[in-house]
Amino acid sequence: MLVSAVKALPRKKINTNEELRKKILYIWTNNPNISYKKLAKLTGSTYDTARRTVLRIKKGGSVKDKPRSGRPNGSADAQLEKKVIAIIRKNRSMSTRDIAIRAKTTHVQVTRIKKRNGIKTYKKKKVPKRSEKQTSKSVSLARKLYETPLANKNFCVIMDDETYLKMDLRTLPGNQFYCLESGEDISDSEKTIQIEKFGKKVLIWQAICECGHKSTPFFTMGTINTEIYVKECLQKRLLPFLRHHNGQIMFWPDLAPAHYANITQKWFEDNNVHYVRKDLNSPNVPELQPIERYWALMKAKLLKMGKPTKTISEIKRMWRTASLKVSPEKFGRMDSNE
Repeated sequence: MLVSAVKALPRKKINTNEELRKKILYIWTNNPNISYKKLAKLTGSTYDTARRTVLRIKKGGSVKDKPRSGRPNGSADAQLEKKVIAIIRKNRSMSTRDIAIRAKTTHVQVTRIKKRNGIKTYKKKKVPKRSEKQTSKSVSLARKLYETPLANKNFCVIMDDETYLKMDLRTLPGNQFYCLESGEDISDSEKTIQIEKFGKKVLIWQAICECGHKSTPFFTMGTINTEIYVKECLQKRLLPFLRHHNGQIMFWPDLAPAHYANITQKWFEDNNVHYVRKDLNSPNVPELQPIERYWALMKAKLLKMGKPTKTISEIKRMWRTASLKVSPEKFGRMDSNE
């Protein structure tokens, strides 16, 4: 009975004398005849601590710590604390330093007040901007897709997409830094990122599957129309990729016009490719598509290489190198939060 009562206690790390005394009191109240040795063992304390606590309770004492000398806990300026909390509640996005300027105090003091009141700072997430109609449509279509017999089978989901890549990999999004010794100076080219206003871009098509495999990518300096999509992407690259899967697959294209053209849909039917129909495909839902995470991971790897390229051949070689470094676990699952 006693052991089960102890197990029922919340599994909380004991880090103060007061919490330890509360636990000793709880067990001793349920079993007043328990020995000090067993009480110490059950509470993770010492024999002397268990004995002193029980005697203290018997004499009418409290489990709370006695008042100590020194500075009391809490803020030295209650009005300042209220002011800081009011500023935070009024503008949740304000930085710690801006709060300090508004409250006429230091950022260290603001940090202490936030910690004392259990206020934590979190990073905002970027999400697609959707209208109410788009949101409602996305939810209803996603539900319909989930309820289709096709989705309820053990299909491996394959999706494709296109992304643009600048020829100069140094201009990819992301923070870049440089180091200097005291009194040293370097050229401006090493301190800055020179961005060409109308720099050359490469369009890259690729397909990935839910189990983490990747198709052969397609590179072009132009755009992808229906004819190029069917010939270069589907016939030459997607079809061999599909044949490598032993089980059944479901192809989930995005809503680009070329992906649902009559010629494209006929190709799907001629090659027995199960695909998500256009009337079931949710618009503007990149959070459901792991290929968006794949693009981000690839561009992060390419940014670390940080080299200007002049030809598609160079881009192809660097893309293959970066692709080998991207782990399938990072993008493979559609329910992943990576």
